[in-house]
Amino acid sequence: MYRYSLWLALSLVACGGGGGGDTTPPKPTEPENGWLTFDKPDVVVLQGDSEQVTVKATSAKALSAPLNVRVDATDEFVSGTTVTYEKIAGFEFNLSTATSAPVGKRSGVLKVFLCSDDARVCNSPYPGSPWTVPYEIEVVSKALKQTPLAMLPGAVAWNNLGGNAARTGYVPTNITLSPANFSLRWAKRGGPSTSMWRLTEAVVVDGRVYTGGNSLRAYGEADGTLLWGSSFNSGPAVVSQGNVFSYADETTFAPNRLYVRNAVTGSSVNTPDHYEGQEDRSLLVADDDSVYAPFTFRMTAVDGIVAWRDYAPMRTLPSRASDRLYMADAANVYARDIKDGREIARIATGGEQREVRRATGTLADGQDRVLVSHFNQGNASLGSYSIGQKKKLWDVEASFLSRPALAGDTVYVVNVPQPAKGVATLEARSSATGAVFWSTPLPDAVVPVGEEAVYHVAVVGNLVFVSSDRKFGASTYAIDRSSHAVGWRHPVNGSLAVSDNGILYVAQALDASLFAINLR
Repeated sequence: MYRYSLWLALSLVACGGGGGGDTTPPKPTEPENGWLTFDKPDVVVLQGDSEQVTVKATSAKALSAPLNVRVDATDEFVSGTTVTYEKIAGFEFNLSTATSAPVGKRSGVLKVFLCSDDARVCNSPYPGSPWTVPYEIEVVSKALKQTPLAMLPGAVAWNNLGGNAARTGYVPTNITLSPANFSLRWAKRGGPSTSMWRLTEAVVVDGRVYTGGNSLRAYGEADGTLLWGSSFNSGPAVVSQGNVFSYADETTFAPNRLYVRNAVTGSSVNTPDHYEGQEDRSLLVADDDSVYAPFTFRMTAVDGIVAWRDYAPMRTLPSRASDRLYMADAANVYARDIKDGREIARIATGGEQREVRRATGTLADGQDRVLVSHFNQGNASLGSYSIGQKKKLWDVEASFLSRPALAGDTVYVVNVPQPAKGVATLEARSSATGAVFWSTPLPDAVVPVGEEAVYHVAVVGNLVFVSSDRKFGASTYAIDRSSHAVGWRHPVNGSLAVSDNGILYVAQALDASLFAINLR
């Protein structure tokens, strides 16, 4: 049943031509309307939500007269469509799924007409009209399943960005996860953020989920109950020794300051020393004993005693392994002794001229190597450095869109390989050489040049989870590490965290929503 029609003005201008004496054999006859082709919409949406769907039409020829476009859509969609012109190459139209669409997987057909007259009447359809555009839609149930919490074998607390102090983003469970068993546990829906403080990545310790943003908050992992919340804006949190640490502003105009709260009650902890003036709110890293900020301090987590301090803050995402704290900027990779802050090594990256718009990330690869990454579309790099040998082992420049995750000898990262024309792709690379083992294109919408797309990667046992902060045309995916196939997708996207109870968390920065998904 076709519920509504959409009509659009479209002008396809004729190309030049003419001449004589052409002896080129005639081309085989093509279908009357085969010169205009359409991408096949394949959309997944959460029950009760609406998802924007972009359909691209590609034209193989130019037309001599302006035409109007009409799209007859089904009950799966609602009106409110726009068009984007691409000269004579084709056009795009956007549809929105209906919030009333029932749960399940279905297929259907859109009908597209080119009309010489008013598209609402279309008494003069262009030859070949209508074109049929098949689509598939999956509406995922929002029913909740809150089974008793149980530890996932091999998993530990996810108390930092990237899971642990090394920032590997890896949960080494020996349990084989099956997407057939995944289910929504609970969801906290926000709304479009009107503040610069967006929902941050979650950390999860002892059955409590902590997020920053407009407020530092703690939720119960079992059912999402709000346990406590702060009155100040907060950056991402780290947790150690029963305390939660984050940079925060008491007011919009107050200087950034490190705040410490009791992880259970949310009450303020009076530590004897706070560092003010840190510019980036995501730079903390915590281990089982201490909290570190790059080139600034080491503070014992239980009592706030500062073991060492320096006054040379750096915009880097630090990581820790063994007795070393790793940091990096565009020019150098640094290793410091965690006991006294003494510099152990400084290795030139050769990237002084690179534009770095985000904090340069580090990931501790074992006891000697460190992975260093920074990413902006079209201007990103990923490299490995040996602290013992004090040298660069390898470096790759590409269009990376995520920080890496590391499982064993494999680095997982999202890239837009050329000439892929904007297709975000999960790559599995050798941690020893940087070479690509395998890659899997993601079913997301094409990443246009200039879009500040940020992706997130987490590895749990046999699966790699990939998501992003994109506003439209993106989901969360699970890719099998053996078959390299996309085995699951969920119609929400954001930053990722995985608890030691085997719950996947997806935090949507733009609308401050948090989703908890059972992985068993």
